[in-house]
Amino acid sequence: MAAWLSFLLLFLAAILLFLPFLHPSGPPARLLPLLGAFGLGALAASLLTLVTLMRPRRRGAEARDPREEVEAHLARGARAREAGRLDEAIQHHARALEAEEGHARALFALAEDYEAAGEAAMVREHLRRILARNPAETRALAWLRGLSMAEGRWEEALDLQRRLLRQATDATRAQEKASLVGIRYEAGKAALGEGRCHDAQRLFQETIRDDANFVPGYLGLGDTYQALGRRREAVRAWQQGLERVSALPLLHRLEQYERREGHPGEMIQVAQRALARAPDDVTLTVHLGLVYAELSMLDEAAEQFERLAALAPEIGTFHAHLGSLLERRGKIPEALAEYGEALRSLGAFDLPCRCLECGAAAPRWVDRCERCGRWNTVRSVTRTLPPLPPPPPPHGGR
Repeated sequence: MAAWLSFLLLFLAAILLFLPFLHPSGPPARLLPLLGAFGLGALAASLLTLVTLMRPRRRGAEARDPREEVEAHLARGARAREAGRLDEAIQHHARALEAEEGHARALFALAEDYEAAGEAAMVREHLRRILARNPAETRALAWLRGLSMAEGRWEEALDLQRRLLRQATDATRAQEKASLVGIRYEAGKAALGEGRCHDAQRLFQETIRDDANFVPGYLGLGDTYQALGRRREAVRAWQQGLERVSALPLLHRLEQYERREGHPGEMIQVAQRALARAPDDVTLTVHLGLVYAELSMLDEAAEQFERLAALAPEIGTFHAHLGSLLERRGKIPEALAEYGEALRSLGAFDLPCRCLECGAAAPRWVDRCERCGRWNTVRSVTRTLPPLPPPPPPHGGR
């Protein structure tokens, strides 16, 4: 508008200044000063308007650059959150978002505010707004995946994990693949718990396809076949897993099945085959001894535990089992001696499992470490027969 006014005044000034020269007889002499004055005034006004338009605007509080306003509100919001004033922080971060719609840092700041306030639904809303503008934003994907996992939304978490894997770098790809396997397994467990057995079967099969050593996947697949009434396929799934990994949970599944079916001979053969594949595995040796003891094959059981007690005397569990066997065989003095050894070493083997990733101890096998959240990492503490591994060095270990 100001530009048009400037040009209009300039045009008027030109007319007033040159009008005397355009009229044939010229204007009356008395009008010449008046016309000149008006013309010069119009010219001055038009030039002043042009200079005003060309001069940079002064930026006061009302005319601040939007980027400066965003940064100011982000800083104030961060200080308010640090001081515990969450309502004030939310107000500042919302004003930052008003100053620049879709600003990623403002959206993340609001998500952090609402997380601190315990409003998970609002956290989700702002993370989805970020992903709507940038579907490859890995921080938002990982954050939303974590929320979905915490809330048991495993199908949603699986979709987010697939997207994260597509964005993975060479340094992170292996871990993202491992997470994909674990989340898919959890989705299978959820489907089985809801009675969607065919969905569970597909998910467990995909889990095993991606990681052939994933023990929980074989357990879940066998349990799914059992739920479908396909017992032979359940046994085959557990056996396939045992051929890949000598894991006690798979042995226990097969043992339970053969016990229900009344096949004690098969119980022994399953344990023997597993030990033949890993002859130095202490836990499998113990398992075979326990199977012998359950079936009252006391001589065979005693042989297993005597060997273990000689090679690993620091583990009191073996002495306790051997004492029980000797007592059942009527060898009371020998049994009492073994019980005494077990009591002396009490506590030496009270936590039989440990996570291979973070080192967290667990009283029994679990499919996922409770400390680090990794799947298929919990193993028996003592896996091989002595000589026992040396203690870790004082420096350089994790």
